[in-house]
Amino acid sequence: MNDSIIKILLSADDEFECEYPTTFKWEDSLDRVRTIQPKLENILNCRLELDDTIQDASYFATLTLWKHVPADPNFYTAPNVNRGGMNYAIIDISFSSFGNLVTIGSSVESKKQFAIEIINNLAKVLEGDGYFYIPEKDLREEYCGKNIHFKGYTWGERFFSYL
Repeated sequence: MNDSIIKILLSADDEFECEYPTTFKWEDSLDRVRTIQPKLENILNCRLELDDTIQDASYFATLTLWKHVPADPNFYTAPNVNRGGMNYAIIDISFSSFGNLVTIGSSVESKKQFAIEIINNLAKVLEGDGYFYIPEKDLREEYCGKNIHFKGYTWGERFFSYL
């Protein structure tokens, strides 16, 4: 992790609060996400689904591009079991409750479907709106901040996780 990223993470950290800092304004923060959503959708040329119902977490919202994979009709399941398939987050933009941090993740093995240029364009738009983009790889590093509750965890668990 480079020095500028660690400085951003340390400055966003809070010694006592785990879910959100005392200065966090939930409605204002959601309004910002709703305002930037069309710009991000324009880059991806598709609709993103806003999840603004996140609770008990250190992030408050996500914008997600879902891919539905139908169930295999040949796969045996018990009677009355939903065979609707699975939804995968192809791209997931998560907004932390701390320090205007944002990250771009995926539930698929890799984000190869998206060129690095597209990820960079998303990050550029987010940063232009005052967010600090933190790459997923940096969030996998061990947390070294000031909140004792997160010792032994990662930066991702600190800022983008259910608690």
